[in-house]
Amino acid sequence: MVVLRYFLFTLLFSISSFITGQNRKNDTLALEVSLKKDFENSKIIMSKYEQLRFEKDVFLYKEAGKQYTYYDRLKYDSLKISKNSDSIALAKSMLRIKKGVFEYYVFENEFHLGNYILMTTKHNVLTSIESFNYKNKSYNKKDLISKILYTYYDGEDERIPRYTISVYKNLDKNNNLFDILFTKTVYLDKRTVEQNYEKDFTLSEGDILKLLPEKFLKQAPILMKGQKFIYDYNDKNFNREFTVKEAKFESENIKSLISRKKITLEKRYTTNDNSPFYSVSIDAEPRVWEIDLDPNTGNIIKLKFWGLLKD
Repeated sequence: MVVLRYFLFTLLFSISSFITGQNRKNDTLALEVSLKKDFENSKIIMSKYEQLRFEKDVFLYKEAGKQYTYYDRLKYDSLKISKNSDSIALAKSMLRIKKGVFEYYVFENEFHLGNYILMTTKHNVLTSIESFNYKNKSYNKKDLISKILYTYYDGEDERIPRYTISVYKNLDKNNNLFDILFTKTVYLDKRTVEQNYEKDFTLSEGDILKLLPEKFLKQAPILMKGQKFIYDYNDKNFNREFTVKEAKFESENIKSLISRKKITLEKRYTTNDNSPFYSVSIDAEPRVWEIDLDPNTGNIIKLKFWGLLKD
């Protein structure tokens, strides 16, 4: 009876694993097909733009600090003659493609490289920003409603991911996504890499920064053994050892830099085994510290020191 139960459990587990694997494989394929469809749709929209450029009097106008934008020349001129303000004239004369409830309009940035930006609005609300380059067969889509960034590559270079999907928590007023939650990367050979930031980084960025000065004070003297330390530009002692006294000074300095938001902190994964870590960069000129931290304990995994030379 025990053997039978074990057999049934093993069988059910195998079936469950198979189904999960199949679902994951099907989801991967469906997303790839969907992204390819979006990529092809951007081509269709662009071909309509090209047709309109020949059918109508259309010109490219470069706004200060922005990309080249397509405009209807006649409409633009009429609005300028009627003395509408620039912002109103530009908004009303922008060349648009309507498709159902959506409206599309195009920018060209890095004009000579053929990079395009396709903006999509629904009921006058910006819903997505797509950028693509047909020559490089690259495409990405920023979904501003779902807060998801998709990238897709339609070429054959196996070093470049076929696609990635990155889910974020927040969106700022400039439509930049931040506070990443999850990333999935799929390569041409179907190799898949997943990074679950919510699960892997149990300590928040705030927690890490609170712990950093104390962790540095305790661990830096040990980790700095054998490394040369130069305090400032006038320090001629090239064989200086990093002491507990200097660790205390640097720790207090780090605390001050944190309070002034002068520290760069990023969530990262190693390339060899996909292990999570916090990357901290501290510019305490002429000293630069690069620190890798355990995202679950705050302990220092790796510590690098750079003494900058004066020009």
